[in-house]
Amino acid sequence: MANIKDVAELAGVSLSTASIVANGKSEERKISKKTQEKVLKAMSALNYIPNVSAKSLRRGESQNYIVALFWNFDYRSMMMHRFLFGVQKRITEANVNMSIVIHPYQTGNLRKEEESFVNGEFHAAIIANADQDDLEYLSHSSFRMPIILYNRLLQGYSSVNVDDKKIGIMAAEHIYEKGYRHPAVIHGTQNFPGATMREAGFFQRLEEYGIEIPENRIIYAGNSIKGGFECGKQIISKNVSEMADCYFCSSDFIALGLVNAWAEESLVPEKIGVIAVGNNDPQCSKYNSPSITVINMPIEEMAEQCCQFLIDGMYAFQEEPAVKFFHTELFERTSTNRLK
Repeated sequence: MANIKDVAELAGVSLSTASIVANGKSEERKISKKTQEKVLKAMSALNYIPNVSAKSLRRGESQNYIVALFWNFDYRSMMMHRFLFGVQKRITEANVNMSIVIHPYQTGNLRKEEESFVNGEFHAAIIANADQDDLEYLSHSSFRMPIILYNRLLQGYSSVNVDDKKIGIMAAEHIYEKGYRHPAVIHGTQNFPGATMREAGFFQRLEEYGIEIPENRIIYAGNSIKGGFECGKQIISKNVSEMADCYFCSSDFIALGLVNAWAEESLVPEKIGVIAVGNNDPQCSKYNSPSITVINMPIEEMAEQCCQFLIDGMYAFQEEPAVKFFHTELFERTSTNRLK
């Protein structure tokens, strides 16, 4: 990424002149229009982005605090509106001058965004959707800015989390209480640490009940409504009598597709149960027909806390990381209300 020195060299001006123009001080410092145009053209040609930390936190200037939200625009992009709702609520209630900028990145490639951290494009960051490679990269980095991890635990970093293993345990306990004895798991093709922990909790509690899930009932599907629908059609194309009696889905995106793939056969809930982790807009699972039992991810509340951690340490780098866990709640609905 280009720096102000590169801009000065390309424009043929001094470093101080380039800095004055880049920081919007041309008029008060009486920089000629011709020189301004040369610098601005050089900035455009080099895709130069001024250092916001130097600009907005300099004494006497605007105290707007810019936070980058790192988010992967795969299926999880549909969850971002819930997160932003929580962030907006906290900023409004706290009445702070804070802006959120969306910084798209590809999970597993956070290291490619290093220049964004070191060049001061923002004052703090919230990182969502990180995988093990991203966490490994962060563990060996030492950025001098507040960084909050969303639902990822890493020593030395503040984070906001849920107990992922408990989510799996809650799902297992619910389906056992409802009388299901031959369950299956449908998880998305994109894996992450939390999903692994959820399934570990699910398998562990079922094993305590004396239930084992054979390998042919551990199923992969695209993490979307379409992926769930296609998976459901594939399952039903085989012998229906060999189907599981309940399916634990890693997200309600998959569950929505699944139950709609089986709508004509009226399989849910008469013969088969469906339970999912609730990532999507809660209205989708609540008002679907049939409504879907979910263990809700409190995304809005978690987002508020991410924002609160930043507000607590605004304009000051906090050496001691803060970690908070949120409660998850199971909403029992029609999809696991099988008629015995």
